Amino acid sequence: MAVKNNVSPSTIRLPDGIYQNKTSKNKDFIYTIEYIGIQPFKIKEKTNFKWKLSKETKQIEGYHCQKATLNYSDRTWEAWFTKEIPIQQGPYVFSGLPGMIVQIADTENHHIFTLKANYKIPQGSTGIYTRPYFVPVEIDTIAFNKKWNDFRKNPLGGTEQFMQMNPGLLSGESYDENGNKSLIIERKKQERAYSKKQLENYNNHINIELYKKL
Repeated sequence: MAVKNNVSPSTIRLPDGIYQNKTSKNKDFIYTIEYIGIQPFKIKEKTNFKWKLSKETKQIEGYHCQKATLNYSDRTWEAWFTKEIPIQQGPYVFSGLPGMIVQIADTENHHIFTLKANYKIPQGSTGIYTRPYFVPVEIDTIAFNKKWNDFRKNPLGGTEQFMQMNPGLLSGESYDENGNKSLIIERKKQERAYSKKQLENYNNHINIELYKKL
């Protein structure tokens, strides 16, 4: 759609909102989708959570919950899980407790997840899909961090990134909102400034280790 309507990918507002991470898990690994600019990357991490259980309990969203703590990605997390839902899962990457995680937050309350609904759905599509031209590149945490630091030092705009991700797909011509042809070099300059501003605004990442400055 962005190419068809001559709209820069960097101006597209995704329907997911600010939190755009897609996460999948199995007993051995966690996979998360992280973005550098408009390019998605699939990060593979080993599942190795060392939870510390507490005797402290309280009611959250109608569930009797027990407290547990965890050090993950340079943050300390406090989780509240319930044995009333005997599923060892939770939001984002978190799992491995003897019950569903109803609420989890880092100790500075920068990131908070709370279970608001729990219901069965018919077997079928998950609604998670890969968009054409935006296929995630599988990568490890070290390589992702290096790529992010390279981007931080020289941020590219959406059009420029899209052309690198899909060579030969765009002609190099660009149009303004009135349909007049404009120079793509000017569009690139504007989008680079926008990308730099986005890096400054969105700097409180959940996984700090992925975004450490080198």
